[in-house]
Amino acid sequence: MVSFIKLFTLIFILLIFLIIYSLYFIQNYYTKIDKISSNYEDLNINQIDFNLISDELKRNVSIFCIIHTSPKYKYSRAIHLKNTWLKRCNDYLFISTENDISLPAIKGFRKDGYQFSNGRIRKGLTYIYKNYGNNYDWFFKVDDDTYAIMENVRMFLMNRDSQTDHYYGYKLKIKDYYKHQIEYMSGGGYLISKETLMKLVTVAFKNPKICSPMPNIPDDVQIGRCLKNINITTMDSRDIYDRHVFLPSSFSEFGSLIKNTHWDGFKKRSYYNLPKGLSALGNFPMSFHYVIGDMQYGLEYLFYHTEVVGRTSRIFNKVYLNKESNTTFILDEIKKYGKSNFKY
Repeated sequence: MVSFIKLFTLIFILLIFLIIYSLYFIQNYYTKIDKISSNYEDLNINQIDFNLISDELKRNVSIFCIIHTSPKYKYSRAIHLKNTWLKRCNDYLFISTENDISLPAIKGFRKDGYQFSNGRIRKGLTYIYKNYGNNYDWFFKVDDDTYAIMENVRMFLMNRDSQTDHYYGYKLKIKDYYKHQIEYMSGGGYLISKETLMKLVTVAFKNPKICSPMPNIPDDVQIGRCLKNINITTMDSRDIYDRHVFLPSSFSEFGSLIKNTHWDGFKKRSYYNLPKGLSALGNFPMSFHYVIGDMQYGLEYLFYHTEVVGRTSRIFNKVYLNKESNTTFILDEIKKYGKSNFKY
């Protein structure tokens, strides 16, 4: 009987010990979980909301996007721009051969094809100047196979005055019929200030001697010629390391070391030296050309939805930003970095 009581007592003590240990273990486990969760919450709090930065840039640097397209490319090209980067423009309008309220698009000229682009773009720019010229600071003309990173474009523009003449893009050169060299912006689009748009429409377009109204001229070449004739020249749009940020071709063709015909063609016409490979490309690209269909979504994913462990924006790598950092401070940092990263 005594042995039974001792055994029972021992079992009871062991049970009490197991219960106490279990309670301690459970409490300690959840304390650690709470601490880990708290750390993750702190990390999230200390991250700057990208959408907040993007929206503030959009509010401070207004850009009207002008997209040259064709009815035959509505579903293979134009729609995909609307679904991706165009939403980051302050407003936009497609220039086509037909009016289309769903894009929206206006009819610029009755004939399609690149060879008639001057007819379409000339009318389109005139329409945009009359209806939107006073509402926006900058006007960005691109093709319907262009992808643009608008936050980078806005950083590029933050230290520039839209009330003065500006004309940016990838600078090319060709000889005209009279062997005169024409310098113009092409490929990844051209970017002009509201002052430049005003002079282009009200001065150059009004004088056929300095700006031909002939529709069967490539618009990018003709715009370069017209602006030069009113003393607005192509500007150096590279970064301070002479790297290109408005790319006239795709990032894969320009970044690759493999030879390709597009790169060869642009190298021959490029105003500046164009090395092959990544060394030619800036860290803050503005636009890419020949980005069609699926690749629009591919770039959207890579630029706006992915992360690489250990990497953060070099703009903020020396500045501790937290939930108390106001947008004015953030925009000032971006503006300072833009001032030191691009040519002026």
